[in-house]
Amino acid sequence: MKKHIEKSDFGTSHRLKDHIYKDQHIGITSGSKKRRRILSQSIIDRYYYRKLISQRQYDVAIYIYNLYHKSQKRVTGSIEPRVDGSSINSGENQYIAFSDYIKIMKHFDRETFNIIQWIVIEGLTASEVDNSIYDKKRTTMKLLKAALDSLADHLRIK
Repeated sequence: MKKHIEKSDFGTSHRLKDHIYKDQHIGITSGSKKRRRILSQSIIDRYYYRKLISQRQYDVAIYIYNLYHKSQKRVTGSIEPRVDGSSINSGENQYIAFSDYIKIMKHFDRETFNIIQWIVIEGLTASEVDNSIYDKKRTTMKLLKAALDSLADHLRIK
Protein backbone atom coordinates (compact mmCIF):
# COMPACT_ATOMS: atom_id res chain seq x y z
CA MET A 1 0.00 0.00 0.00
CA LYS A 2 1.30 3.40 -0.99
CA LYS A 3 1.80 5.90 1.84
CA HIS A 4 0.07 9.26 1.38
CA ILE A 5 2.57 12.12 1.19
CA GLU A 6 1.30 15.57 2.11
CA LYS A 7 1.89 18.03 -0.74
CA SER A 8 1.98 21.05 1.53
CA ASP A 9 4.52 22.88 3.63
CA PHE A 10 3.06 24.26 6.86
CA GLY A 11 6.21 26.01 8.02
CA THR A 12 8.11 25.45 11.23
CA SER A 13 6.52 24.69 14.60
CA HIS A 14 7.82 27.90 16.23
CA ARG A 15 5.75 29.92 13.74
CA LEU A 16 2.59 28.29 15.08
CA LYS A 17 3.35 28.79 18.75
CA ASP A 18 0.71 31.02 20.40
CA HIS A 19 -1.15 31.53 17.12
CA ILE A 20 -4.58 30.52 15.93
CA TYR A 21 -4.43 28.88 12.51
CA LYS A 22 -6.61 27.14 9.93
CA ASP A 23 -5.64 24.65 7.23
CA GLN A 24 -7.18 25.41 3.83
CA HIS A 25 -7.08 23.77 0.43
CA ILE A 26 -5.51 26.03 -2.18
CA GLY A 27 -7.40 24.60 -5.17
CA ILE A 28 -10.96 23.45 -5.63
CA THR A 29 -10.08 19.96 -6.83
CA SER A 30 -9.80 16.94 -4.59
CA GLY A 31 -6.28 16.36 -3.29
CA SER A 32 -5.09 19.91 -3.94
CA LYS A 33 -2.31 21.38 -1.84
CA LYS A 34 -3.14 22.85 1.53
CA ARG A 35 -1.87 25.98 3.17
CA ARG A 36 -1.89 26.95 6.80
CA ARG A 37 -3.28 30.41 7.37
CA ILE A 38 -2.31 32.01 10.67
CA LEU A 39 -5.35 33.97 11.79
CA SER A 40 -3.95 35.70 14.87
CA GLN A 41 -0.89 37.24 13.19
CA SER A 42 -0.67 40.92 12.32
CA ILE A 43 1.01 42.36 9.24
CA ILE A 44 3.80 43.66 11.50
CA ASP A 45 4.40 40.10 12.75
CA ARG A 46 4.66 38.89 9.15
CA TYR A 47 7.09 41.65 8.20
CA TYR A 48 9.24 40.81 11.24
CA TYR A 49 9.23 37.03 10.56
CA ARG A 50 10.20 37.71 6.92
CA LYS A 51 13.02 39.98 8.15
CA LEU A 52 11.61 43.02 6.35
CA ILE A 53 11.77 45.07 9.56
CA SER A 54 14.31 44.93 12.40
CA GLN A 55 13.74 43.92 16.02
CA ARG A 56 13.78 47.58 17.06
CA GLN A 57 11.20 48.52 14.42
CA TYR A 58 9.04 45.56 15.46
CA ASP A 59 9.25 46.51 19.16
CA VAL A 60 8.16 50.09 18.54
CA ALA A 61 5.33 48.95 16.24
CA ILE A 62 4.02 46.55 18.90
CA TYR A 63 4.33 49.26 21.57
CA ILE A 64 2.31 51.80 19.59
CA TYR A 65 -0.21 49.13 18.53
CA ASN A 66 -0.79 48.09 22.15
CA LEU A 67 -1.03 51.69 23.33
CA TYR A 68 -3.61 52.53 20.68
CA HIS A 69 -5.70 49.40 21.29
CA LYS A 70 -5.58 49.88 25.06
CA SER A 71 -7.23 53.24 24.44
CA GLN A 72 -9.98 51.69 22.32
CA LYS A 73 -11.29 49.11 24.78
CA ARG A 74 -14.93 49.45 25.69
CA VAL A 75 -15.54 50.46 29.26
CA THR A 76 -18.64 49.30 31.04
CA GLY A 77 -19.88 50.95 34.15
CA SER A 78 -20.49 49.14 37.40
CA ILE A 79 -23.05 49.94 40.05
CA GLU A 80 -20.93 48.27 42.70
CA PRO A 81 -19.40 50.64 45.26
CA ARG A 82 -15.66 51.14 45.10
CA VAL A 83 -13.99 49.65 48.13
CA ASP A 84 -10.35 49.40 47.11
CA GLY A 85 -9.64 53.11 47.33
CA SER A 86 -8.17 53.28 43.84
CA SER A 87 -8.40 56.67 42.20
CA ILE A 88 -8.12 55.70 38.51
CA ASN A 89 -10.78 53.49 36.99
CA SER A 90 -10.48 51.65 33.69
CA GLY A 91 -12.27 54.44 31.81
CA GLU A 92 -9.66 56.94 32.95
CA ASN A 93 -6.88 54.52 31.94
CA GLN A 94 -8.44 54.35 28.48
CA TYR A 95 -8.34 58.14 28.16
CA ILE A 96 -4.77 58.28 29.45
CA ALA A 97 -3.67 55.70 26.86
CA PHE A 98 -5.34 57.62 24.04
CA SER A 99 -3.82 60.87 25.28
CA ASP A 100 -0.37 59.23 25.32
CA TYR A 101 -0.90 57.95 21.78
CA ILE A 102 -1.88 61.41 20.52
CA LYS A 103 1.06 63.07 22.34
CA ILE A 104 3.47 60.69 20.65
CA MET A 105 1.97 60.91 17.18
CA LYS A 106 1.59 64.71 17.10
CA HIS A 107 5.37 65.02 16.85
CA PHE A 108 5.35 63.52 13.35
CA ASP A 109 4.33 64.83 9.96
CA ARG A 110 1.07 63.69 8.35
CA GLU A 111 2.70 61.12 6.06
CA THR A 112 4.52 59.40 8.95
CA PHE A 113 1.34 59.42 11.03
CA ASN A 114 -0.67 57.96 8.13
CA ILE A 115 1.84 55.16 7.47
CA ILE A 116 1.82 54.14 11.15
CA GLN A 117 -1.98 54.37 11.27
CA TRP A 118 -2.59 52.42 8.06
CA ILE A 119 -0.09 49.59 8.55
CA VAL A 120 0.52 49.22 12.29
CA ILE A 121 -2.93 50.13 13.62
CA GLU A 122 -5.32 49.19 10.79
CA GLY A 123 -3.30 46.26 9.43
CA LEU A 124 -3.09 47.22 5.76
CA THR A 125 -0.22 45.73 3.79
CA ALA A 126 2.48 47.88 2.20
CA SER A 127 1.32 46.77 -1.26
CA GLU A 128 -2.27 47.83 -0.49
CA VAL A 129 -1.05 51.30 0.48
CA ASP A 130 1.23 51.42 -2.58
CA ASN A 131 -1.66 50.56 -4.88
CA SER A 132 -4.14 53.01 -3.38
CA ILE A 133 -1.97 55.97 -2.32
CA TYR A 134 1.43 55.90 -4.06
CA ASP A 135 0.35 54.79 -7.53
CA LYS A 136 2.03 51.35 -7.32
CA LYS A 137 5.52 52.81 -6.78
CA ARG A 138 6.55 50.37 -3.99
CA THR A 139 7.55 53.14 -1.59
CA THR A 140 5.44 52.26 1.45
CA MET A 141 7.87 49.75 2.97
CA LYS A 142 10.68 52.33 2.90
CA LEU A 143 8.35 54.89 4.48
CA LEU A 144 7.24 52.37 7.12
CA LYS A 145 10.83 51.59 8.10
CA ALA A 146 11.68 55.29 8.30
CA ALA A 147 8.53 56.00 10.33
CA LEU A 148 9.27 53.19 12.79
CA ASP A 149 12.91 54.31 13.15
CA SER A 150 11.77 57.88 13.75
CA LEU A 151 9.23 56.68 16.31
CA ALA A 152 11.85 54.51 18.05
CA ASP A 153 14.24 57.49 18.21
CA HIS A 154 11.49 59.69 19.65
CA LEU A 155 10.59 57.08 22.29
CA ARG A 156 14.28 56.29 22.92
CA ILE A 157 13.80 52.59 22.18
CA LYS A 158 17.08 50.85 21.47
